[in-house]
Amino acid sequence: MRPILDLLRRHPYPVLLLLGAVLLLAGVDCYSLLGSTEPREAGIAAAMLQDQQYIVPTLNQEAFLEKPPLSYWLQSAAMHIGGATPLAARLPSILAALGCVWLLFASVRRTTGDERAAWIAALALLTMASFWMNARTAGQDLLLTFGIALALFGFYGTRETPSARGSWPMYAAGIAVATLSKGVVGLALPGVVIFAFLLFETLRIERRFKLRVWLLPGGFALLGLIPFALWLLALHDRTGMDAVREILLANSIDRFAGSYTRGAHDEPFYFYLLKLPETFAPWNLLLAYLLWRCRRELARNWRFVFSLCWLVAPYLLLSLSAGKRPSYLLALYPGAALFIALGVDHWLRSADQPPRALAKLTAPLLALLAALYIGYGSIIMPRNQNQDSPAEMFAQLRHYEQDGHTVLLFNPLERISGAARFYLQHPVPAFAEPQALLDALHANPAAIALTGADDLAGLHGYRTLESFAGQKRKYAIIAAEAE
Repeated sequence: MRPILDLLRRHPYPVLLLLGAVLLLAGVDCYSLLGSTEPREAGIAAAMLQDQQYIVPTLNQEAFLEKPPLSYWLQSAAMHIGGATPLAARLPSILAALGCVWLLFASVRRTTGDERAAWIAALALLTMASFWMNARTAGQDLLLTFGIALALFGFYGTRETPSARGSWPMYAAGIAVATLSKGVVGLALPGVVIFAFLLFETLRIERRFKLRVWLLPGGFALLGLIPFALWLLALHDRTGMDAVREILLANSIDRFAGSYTRGAHDEPFYFYLLKLPETFAPWNLLLAYLLWRCRRELARNWRFVFSLCWLVAPYLLLSLSAGKRPSYLLALYPGAALFIALGVDHWLRSADQPPRALAKLTAPLLALLAALYIGYGSIIMPRNQNQDSPAEMFAQLRHYEQDGHTVLLFNPLERISGAARFYLQHPVPAFAEPQALLDALHANPAAIALTGADDLAGLHGYRTLESFAGQKRKYAIIAAEAE
């Protein structure tokens, strides 16, 4: 045990990154793109790389402006280096998760001076089930979480050491990453945390108003918005003002208000309350206990106040939004781990320290959790998830292409349009009207079409070449009926 402890003390950051990489990479390339999000995101990134067009994200050759392009840029870079693989599509999320863990560890270590608390915080974040799962998923959620963590830990550093030179640039960089990942929400979430903290500090801790502490976050936030603004200018130059409005209004304000209907994920205001039993699991009970135990610290310790603002303010803002998904709460997870670290450190320093036996259980418990995640990611997920993947379907379509056939799509969902671009590595024509598809099939005897089985009812004059049955939807490959 002593050699391990010595290694952790002498080389904490390399060991932390190694442990994080093992946890997050275990089996991540052994299962295909999943659900509706991953094929869509990977397809948009693949299109950027293939077309060498990095300003306007496109899905099936149509502008797709639900999100800014940072995740697509990073996925494209990973595909350029390592090829179009599931790992390349997921790599930006994995790196963003490791970045969150690194920031948390460094901040807690500097704040408390206790490496034990820093390790507990980092490993608690890594083993929060939703954080671990989303970190292995292609998309923007972990990049947004990393951007918010970078901004808030940067702000946190300015409170620790007001003269710290790197903290404000770190804060501005976080705003840049967050807004380039998910637009206006990347400014709103860290902004509401800082506003709540400064308000509480002004009214309850300092009991006086300091203009400078209010102006600095706003000024450096404007600096952080420059990359997002430059991309919007380039987007405007390429496609016009409607695209900018879609990014700034339709996919932010309209989603929040509930007037955006396309993929808005409308849920009642109490949706996140129903999700509390699984939020921060398996550390939610410990977090709840520490919130109660450290409640008196909230009147005198700004660090506890800040971490609580990180938990509560975005939660309330997201609850007010019409659009809700469990993954939207990921931005709160580093704040939860920070509170756990501060609470555990306070607990260990208090007169009534926890039983020695409980302290000894911490390392075996973390090791058991890590082993369970590695086993689940390496064995169970590849076996279960590949059953509902589009990979097999598109592997068969590649064989048809090699035999000289031309692949078409009929009324494709976003996941199918994205998967087509990712797996086939070229644009695939899509048709929305039955007669237009049938005309295309009859005009080209080598043409075949991929369609959902439910859409076959509106088609006539075709023959089915193959059928595929997934867990959620059935598909068919069809050709024109032989004359």
